[in-house]
Amino acid sequence: SLGDPSKFVVDFTQPTEVSNYMALNFTSCMCLTAALLKAFPKRENFHRTVVNISSLCAIQPFKSWSLYCSGKAAREMMFKVLAAEEPDVRVLNYAPGPLDTDMQKQARSETADPELRQTFLTMHQEGQLIDCHDSSRKLVNILIRDDFPSGAHLDYYDQ
Repeated sequence: SLGDPSKFVVDFTQPTEVSNYMALNFTSCMCLTAALLKAFPKRENFHRTVVNISSLCAIQPFKSWSLYCSGKAAREMMFKVLAAEEPDVRVLNYAPGPLDTDMQKQARSETADPELRQTFLTMHQEGQLIDCHDSSRKLVNILIRDDFPSGAHLDYYDQ
């Protein structure tokens, strides 16, 4: 989830708001990934691949998106650590690009930073948002090619 994009870092004064966001967007992801890898342990002729739906926000700050950026960055690093710890597991951090979704609608209406909000409004008005099906096809093709280093961050616009 996007969190509350109407706030800047200095507005987050309630630890429970931040903790709840991280529990939903980081802790649950880490625990679910661990549970699935334990449920499907390493076996001969069995290949395991894990995909983290990442974001440009995992590697680049967006003003007023501190929760989202922090959550995505934490997840991305956790998956990079997983790739280092479990060399038999293929790990991909895939950033699907600016998708035409309800979250994007929230970004256009609630983002506190006026420059960022305008960027998203312009992208929407000019038809520059990516169709979810197009990004999904790109992800499937990346997985089929399987030529990325485990733990890599790949973006829709790469390759």
